[in-house]
Amino acid sequence: MEVNCWAHSRRYFFKAMASDPERAGQALRMQGLLFKIERSIKDAPRKKREAIRQKHSAPVVERFFSGAMPRWERALEDTPRCRALPLRPGTSAWA
Repeated sequence: MEVNCWAHSRRYFFKAMASDPERAGQALRMQGLLFKIERSIKDAPRKKREAIRQKHSAPVVERFFSGAMPRWERALEDTPRCRALPLRPGTSAWA
């Protein structure tokens, strides 16, 4: 699965707080968990980082997309929430 930059996505979720604070806040909390995990493993060897990401980050990412993608149809184009979604349907890579 190809995803765009989480930091870029995070900026748009901050903007979406004005119009949809509940869902934007939920997304920001999940992204915050991912950033916290990354900070905790930044100096770890590659294999250990991979194992920790698989164990701790993968479930967060799965929860994020299982919550964001079913709501895609309700996210209006050209809104901060729409631009915040890291996946873009309609292209072969969703990029």
